[in-house]
Amino acid sequence: MAAGAILLGSCETSSNILTGSISGPDMSLGHKLRELSQAIPVETIKEDIVIIGGGVAGLSAGRWLNKHGYSFRLIELENETGGNSRSGANTLGRYPLGAHYIPLPSTRHPELLKFLEECNVITGYENNLPVFNEYYLCFDPKERLFIEHHWQDGLIPQEGLSKTERDQIRKFHELMHRYREMIGSDGKFAFDIPVDNSSADNEVRKLDEITMEKFMNDNGLTCQPLCWYVNYCCADDFGSAIEETSAWAG
Repeated sequence: MAAGAILLGSCETSSNILTGSISGPDMSLGHKLRELSQAIPVETIKEDIVIIGGGVAGLSAGRWLNKHGYSFRLIELENETGGNSRSGANTLGRYPLGAHYIPLPSTRHPELLKFLEECNVITGYENNLPVFNEYYLCFDPKERLFIEHHWQDGLIPQEGLSKTERDQIRKFHELMHRYREMIGSDGKFAFDIPVDNSSADNEVRKLDEITMEKFMNDNGLTCQPLCWYVNYCCADDFGSAIEETSAWAG
C-alpha cells in the first residue's frame, strides 16, 4: 500500500496553485471606446502634434520629436505604453512581454548605436567596436527540431536529406548571403536599418512586386524542409505566410 501510494503520488491534488494572466490588448477598453463613440465630448484639447498609440512606432516618433524640441501629446488606449515591447517585473527581476532582443548591431547603423548608447546598452567603444553592458546581453537562442525520430540543432534539418534538398538549402544560404552584402547602383546596402537607408536599386525594389513564394519557386527552392523553414520565418516576423509576404520583406 505504501509503495502504491508513492507510485500514485503524482495523481494527488496539488496544493500549489499557479496564478497568472494573459497579456495583450484589453478588449474591454476597446468595447468602452466603441460604446462611447456617439457620446458628446465634455472637453476639447487642441494640440499641434498628436501621436495615436504608444507602441514602438509611437514611442519612436515621440523620442524623435522630443530630441528636436517639439511638444506633442501621445494618446494610448491601454493602461500603459509599450505595445509589443512592454515588460513586467516581479520580486526576482524584470521580464519581457513581447519583442525583447535584437542582434548585435553593425557599426554601419549609427542611429541604432546612438539609441543603444542612450539606453546604456553600449557603454563605450574599443578599437572602433562597441562595448556592451553585460547586463543586457543574452545567450543565442537554441532552436531544435524533433525530426527523423531525434532532435536536430537549428530550424533547418541537417540529417535525413536527399542530395537535392541539401543542394537547395545550400543555394538558399548563398542567395541570402549575397543579398545581405549586396550594394545597389546608388551605393547603398540592399537592406539596411532604418529601412529608408536601403537601396532604391531596381533589382532590389522589384522584389517587393512578387511574393516570397514566387521568389522561392523562381530560384528552384521548392523542397519541403526549406519551404517550411522560410514559411516559419515569415510567420514569426510578419504574421503572414510565404504566399502573402513580399520577397523584399522575406
